[in-house]
Amino acid sequence: MELTTGTTANSTKKLGMNVLKGIGLVLVLAGVIWVGTQGVKNAGSIRNAVANALSGIQSLFVAQERIVLSIVDSQIVVEQPFVVSWEHRGKDSEGTYAFSYDCADDVYLSLKTESKADTTVFCTISVALLETDNILTLTAHGDVDGIENVTVRVTYTENGSSNVTREGELVLPIQDARFDTATSTDMTPVTPTTPVTPVVPVVPVPGQSTSQIIRIGTTPNLFGDPDLTVNFLAVGVVDRKTGKFDERDELPRDVSSSKRAAIQFEIKNEGTNVTGDDWRFDVKLPTNPEYTYKSPEQPTMFPGDRIVYTIGFDRVRNSNEDEYRIRVDIDDDVDESRESNNTESGEIEIDN
Repeated sequence: MELTTGTTANSTKKLGMNVLKGIGLVLVLAGVIWVGTQGVKNAGSIRNAVANALSGIQSLFVAQERIVLSIVDSQIVVEQPFVVSWEHRGKDSEGTYAFSYDCADDVYLSLKTESKADTTVFCTISVALLETDNILTLTAHGDVDGIENVTVRVTYTENGSSNVTREGELVLPIQDARFDTATSTDMTPVTPTTPVTPVVPVVPVPGQSTSQIIRIGTTPNLFGDPDLTVNFLAVGVVDRKTGKFDERDELPRDVSSSKRAAIQFEIKNEGTNVTGDDWRFDVKLPTNPEYTYKSPEQPTMFPGDRIVYTIGFDRVRNSNEDEYRIRVDIDDDVDESRESNNTESGEIEIDN
């Protein structure tokens, strides 16, 4: 294929059409506009530019089913209302919810929701919640000496089941008084004349660990580091209009005009903590010319969450097989428990 550059509008348009015809990707109109406005200088840069403009990708975020409880207040004090919010992630059934908490010495809770007036709740006794009762206004009552840890939970029971299906819990360190964190370097309450040092710290102070705060801000099972893994799933074709993926034994080189050849893979967080929302991945595609897709920033993933990606493309390489390579966290933005599982590569069989 002969490629030339020119100074006239006709030569630019001709160049753009030749490139698109040779590469055979999708979204032709968008490609013509993009190439016509950029003014590339050589065939290599043209191939890369058009590939970047026209590659198609779709993803399906599959959240690990869990009930997540969180709290905003940095300090929880008796007789002062505080808010616990919760959400049921990855839910795929219908059922009922309930709130409860474990017994603690000299402490009990009252509960107020959108559907309930302020009501005293006795420990270990479940109180029914509506699915819309995602904001729990709680107040601790009693005679607390220093700090008392109270575990609260929201449970979900699937319709037709007699046992709890899912539950989320949160440990609340309830204090007898609010601490002055701006001037104090220990956890001594301000009001007593004799300093009383709590057993468990509630807020981070100079020289101390913030591990206790993690349990307040999210779920109690988050610890350590995330671990992003990549797993190649299948080859096949994807419908240009509906996005439906049909798996094939081999990657088809020739497909109808309504479909594109495609590969499918998943990225999963197999660690014990959440990722940020700034990680990226790249994929070397079996195309002619060779092209590596680089993703934009991807969403936060909790432990067990996974995202299934489907990338459709034209102009499959004219060979019996070609190598694929998928790399996750290509900018090393996620502090992971291991890095050795961030790349997967192998051979794709191509049906000629």
